[in-house]
Amino acid sequence: MNRRKFIGISLLSIIGITIAGIFAFNDFETVVLKILRQDLKDMNIQEKHFKKFIADAQNTGSASKLMLDKKKKAFIFLFFFLPKVGLPYESKYQELRQRIVSDFLLATDFFVNGMDTKKDINYIALFDPYLRPCQNPFSPLNYPERGLHHQ
Repeated sequence: MNRRKFIGISLLSIIGITIAGIFAFNDFETVVLKILRQDLKDMNIQEKHFKKFIADAQNTGSASKLMLDKKKKAFIFLFFFLPKVGLPYESKYQELRQRIVSDFLLATDFFVNGMDTKKDINYIALFDPYLRPCQNPFSPLNYPERGLHHQ
């Protein structure tokens, strides 16, 4: 075995061990928690609200409602750890990531409180228009000071 082959095999082994370690010490729920922390770091949200959202999503099977099947979960999981350098399908990852964040925000009082990022944001329950039909987070009645209602 020459030096190039040895270095190549060693490099592939290190990459493989690193990827195996990432998968061994993280699960999809941990990745979702990290996504929510990163994307909503500028908002006043306590950690317990993120965890309650994830727990409710697991218990009610809302991942299937959100169209997050096993393939999409694996896709999100993989792309979360890859460097963001313009890889193919990176835009799809960003779309799925934004869906997770928007589903969390719909499950909170963020929109009801006029999208005020200075207020404490509290988790209410998973947003399901069939279970909570009277709440419309995008109603102009929630934002009178922004001129969104008709006069």
